[in-house]
Amino acid sequence: MATSDPPSVPPSSPPRALDAAPGYAVVVPVWRRQQGFVNALTVLLAFDVLAALFLIGSLVNRIVFINDVENLRFGFNVRARANEVDDLAQAAGITLLVLSLATAVVFIIWMFRAAQNNAALGREHPRFGPGWAIGGWFIPFAFFVIPVLVMQDLWRGSTTLTARGDMRWKIADRSALVGWWWAALLLSLLSGTIDSNHPDTTLSDLRAADTLSIIGTCFRVAAAVLAILVVRKLTERQEECLRVQQAQWSSRPGAPPPPAAPPPPVAPATSAPPPESAPPPASL
Repeated sequence: MATSDPPSVPPSSPPRALDAAPGYAVVVPVWRRQQGFVNALTVLLAFDVLAALFLIGSLVNRIVFINDVENLRFGFNVRARANEVDDLAQAAGITLLVLSLATAVVFIIWMFRAAQNNAALGREHPRFGPGWAIGGWFIPFAFFVIPVLVMQDLWRGSTTLTARGDMRWKIADRSALVGWWWAALLLSLLSGTIDSNHPDTTLSDLRAADTLSIIGTCFRVAAAVLAILVVRKLTERQEECLRVQQAQWSSRPGAPPPPAAPPPPVAPATSAPPPESAPPPASL
């Protein structure tokens, strides 16, 4: 009884294997284009800065109101004005919170793809695999350390001074830019933690809490600006490292091949106008 061949199953792993020698295969890793995420993060972080400045302005407005109340400057309806300044501060805080959550999601996706590109560049045996670019943000207390270590490894891995497979990439120079970004981010989180635990039972307490919030939000502005620089610079370094590795491999055919860069987007073809028909010959 004849049996039909089983249907072919597409490979589940994106890297493809090339025959390098009998019995051996060279796996070509997949390079992930990042420009869309870089552009999205730049826009989101810029909006974070604007929302943070809006929050700072609303908090300053509330501090001015508190000072007016304490100095008995009542050229306004106190209850209505209190509701206005509180509603403005709450709206600014909610706006910044929503934008921060959206930015965090896109940032973690970008960081995970950058970690995968680090592996595609031949940076073997990192301290933290690509999965830590996501999980490191969600482990209590460890998230104070793991994300910045992953980011510094990505920075080291994007150096053009170390060839593929050379383990000395682990001792390449770290980035001061990454360090300043992480310091600003931690200071903003620390200020927010102190502010959330600060009592606000009196006007003086509320003014002190708003002052702490302003300080923490200023650190958040600095962290957002530095994050834009980190994202753009690290992506540029990885792409430059890829180009260097491809150029080196072209002169060393025996070396493991780097991942192929994705082709540039092709503009849609436009249909050419039909050629004009030749005029009919004149009759004699």
